[in-house]
Amino acid sequence: MKYLITLAIATFALQSQAAFKLKPGLWEVETTTSVNGKTHDSQGQMQEMMKKMTPEQRAQMEKMMGSKGMGFGDKGMKVCHTEKSMSDEALVHDPKSKCKITDKKDLTDGVRFNVQCDKGSGSAEYHRTSDSAYTGWNEFQTAKGKSRMEFKGKFISNNCGNVKPLTEAK
Repeated sequence: MKYLITLAIATFALQSQAAFKLKPGLWEVETTTSVNGKTHDSQGQMQEMMKKMTPEQRAQMEKMMGSKGMGFGDKGMKVCHTEKSMSDEALVHDPKSKCKITDKKDLTDGVRFNVQCDKGSGSAEYHRTSDSAYTGWNEFQTAKGKSRMEFKGKFISNNCGNVKPLTEAK
């Protein structure tokens, strides 16, 4: 669960940066996560769990995740980005997020910024490595501790398939 929350924060922050727009479509994001200094292989654990499921269970899990704006890739989570989901208005003004971007600084190849939310704060940095790839990190501090995620994203397809954009997910 912490992994999904951190991924959602990373996606929120990434989509909110006008200077760092991604190509619309399906992206796969590989992550390394640590919470309070302990590295967690949430992605690997999820992949192992999925391998043990029956085809029917896996299909049901993939459908549920797709409706929530995420999917399972070969090496990471799939996320769908659209022009609408990457607009500042789509997420910065979302009353559910209760987060705002502060101290944004455009970099030659990316962006650096802070995130202030009702239940915590953090910072992040993203670097475009090509038109279809990026890398970065984010850190987030809450009453429960500090999490850090390092990630790399790669473009998969113009078609998101059954993975809905986060702004359309229920």
